[in-house]
Amino acid sequence: MSKSLLLLSLAVLCAHSRFVHPSSPSRQSFSPGWSLIQPELDSLKTTNDSVALNWTTGYSGMTKINSAGDQMFYWFINREGGNVSTDTAPVILWLQGGPGCASMGGAFFELGPFYIDENLVVQNRTGSWLSRYHLLFVDNPVGAGYSVTPKGNYVTDEYQMATNLYALLQNLTSLHPEIFNSSHDFYIFGESYAGKYIPAIAYYILKWNLNTTATTYFKPINLKGIGIGDGLTDPIPQFASYSDYGFATGLIDESERETVEVAQREAVQAIQRKDWSKANTMQAVAMGEVITQGGGVNEYNVRVFGNYDMSAQDAWLNLNSTKQLFHVPTTITYLDCGTLSGNALSDDVPQSITGLFPFILNNTRVLLYEGQDDLILNSVGAETWIAQLQWYGQSQYLVAPKQVWTVDGEIAGYVRNYANLTQLLILKAGHLVPHDQLANSLDMVTRFITNAPWSN
Repeated sequence: MSKSLLLLSLAVLCAHSRFVHPSSPSRQSFSPGWSLIQPELDSLKTTNDSVALNWTTGYSGMTKINSAGDQMFYWFINREGGNVSTDTAPVILWLQGGPGCASMGGAFFELGPFYIDENLVVQNRTGSWLSRYHLLFVDNPVGAGYSVTPKGNYVTDEYQMATNLYALLQNLTSLHPEIFNSSHDFYIFGESYAGKYIPAIAYYILKWNLNTTATTYFKPINLKGIGIGDGLTDPIPQFASYSDYGFATGLIDESERETVEVAQREAVQAIQRKDWSKANTMQAVAMGEVITQGGGVNEYNVRVFGNYDMSAQDAWLNLNSTKQLFHVPTTITYLDCGTLSGNALSDDVPQSITGLFPFILNNTRVLLYEGQDDLILNSVGAETWIAQLQWYGQSQYLVAPKQVWTVDGEIAGYVRNYANLTQLLILKAGHLVPHDQLANSLDMVTRFITNAPWSN
């Protein structure tokens, strides 16, 4: 990158209004450090990255994202009955949470066209998001899934995450420009820790798109909206939500509620003094008390006891035949949730990213959705942090009437929206909304993308 472009880039990213959350340290813009982004456009792999799995076609493989040799894995799948080279269907990038968990989890356990059975056989999933949209899955950040960092350059904050992910997307604009051309609207969806990833990469994309000088080096990405499911975005109100949610759902009684409140109060105080480790510890204590007193409920869905079993999927993704199919070196071990990549973001966990939303909401549409039965990032915390957002339409949003959303004659959830912001509560769904309510989640995505009414 030239020196003049570097200086211009820094100026553009710093030139936006700043908002500081009254009670929470909040990321407002990205720090300097543009030497980190050096997409290896001259060294893109020239080998064939085409992949066909059962009835689907697309592209997959590894791409280098910086001079340090870090590589990220991608899998693009053409819409069912469509082709990105000839149709105009929107493209959805899906990002998983964790932090440090691979998007292949979303592909095979939630919204993709396949799942892996107990015999490690690929089975078709009916009603996938692929029935209407092209899907792009990325193992993000490095250290998650197939994505690797040979020198241990694990991501420690959202700026580094966005830098790497943007480099991957730029590589793909050169490798497969048909995915990103103006005939395809581009959306980013994800869940959990993607409540930080998505605002960060959306901000990054939108800033670069407005930088007319930079577009001679980086290609614009046609971002039309983002959707965040049960996201960790503003930890103070979210870490302080367990007592209210647990008591309202009957998981804890009055005395147990007091115990939870003590722990979550300590978590909030730790955030306020920037003691990130203590904040994480006390958040785990507060939530753990609700889980224990609730009889061992699943933190991702209080209607479930025990943990989800994704062992078959992980085993299939570690087969040499699978790695060869996806153009991944067989020496790479697939890690659904990489311990090192997750630990590297531990100090980032308790920090808010709401300061990016005023700019994002000025420039694109946002959907925030929560599963009614999610404990870990529950609807109580979401209602609180969303009500505290500062953006041009907040006063009108707060008085917008609730709408009842129905799918096939059945109540699916409740919606509030104004201008560029839509909030949705999904009934009978937990943290992994597409896993629990696939058909309704597809209806949600379609209404959002087409800007269709929520009430019938």
